[in-house]
Amino acid sequence: MPDEFNYFEFECPQIGVARTKESLTATIKQGDETLVINYACEGRSCFSLQRPGESTSGGLHIRHIYFPRGRMEFIYSTAIWFGEEVDPKVMESRVVPLVGCKLN
Repeated sequence: MPDEFNYFEFECPQIGVARTKESLTATIKQGDETLVINYACEGRSCFSLQRPGESTSGGLHIRHIYFPRGRMEFIYSTAIWFGEEVDPKVMESRVVPLVGCKLN
């Protein structure tokens, strides 16, 4: 990761993400809807919890973003539970590049 990049303070309009030390805001398209998801951050990790009825999915939705040391990317993970299920119905994880993002 370039020395000048600070994963605590940046914005990346190309992927719809802005980060401060305590929070991260992600703007994503889901079909015809645009969702703004707010995360609470501590160090390299940011979390978002949406309870049933707060999201379009209707289930418990947990999102996690992690910034690995020395890499211009973050790892995005999400899980969704419906009803009283023990295991999540939907699970996803992917790497999102930060190349081209700028410092605040």
